Amino acid sequence: MNSPQSGRPLVQQCLIKRVLLAGTLSLLMFIGMACTANTQDRSASSISVGIYNYIAKDNNGAVIAEGKLEITSVAANAINGKWELKTSAPMEQTGPQDGQGKIGGQLSRNKIILDLNPGWRDNNVVLSGTFQKGKLSGTWGWYGIAGAMQEGTFEAIFQEQ
Repeated sequence: MNSPQSGRPLVQQCLIKRVLLAGTLSLLMFIGMACTANTQDRSASSISVGIYNYIAKDNNGAVIAEGKLEITSVAANAINGKWELKTSAPMEQTGPQDGQGKIGGQLSRNKIILDLNPGWRDNNVVLSGTFQKGKLSGTWGWYGIAGAMQEGTFEAIFQEQ
């Protein structure tokens, strides 16, 4: 049976409407996911420039280093800063986390990677974790050419001014 208005069979009209409806729903879902991703990117990229109180622990939970991480700039997904830390364990357990240096890093959504020795191919301490509500937390690792030499956990909390 044909529709009097279009001259097309009713079955064909129903099929066209279903295809249009499915396409519209797919487009709306895509737009919704894109908006959610943009919201997450904005909240994650709002990592605060400033000083974070840092504590590193070994795999047994013993504190091995404490000090300050200072995030000096965040541009797109690149992070720069400096650190000043003091260890409470031998270097064989902490890696080069004693003294001061530069920070180079990356931010993607709420995930963060900070290199305490940017530009070095060996003898790196890398912090890898998440950023949420003024707190960086995750794992630290001391890496050499052969791979991981020591690892543990860290936490760095934003210091309100």
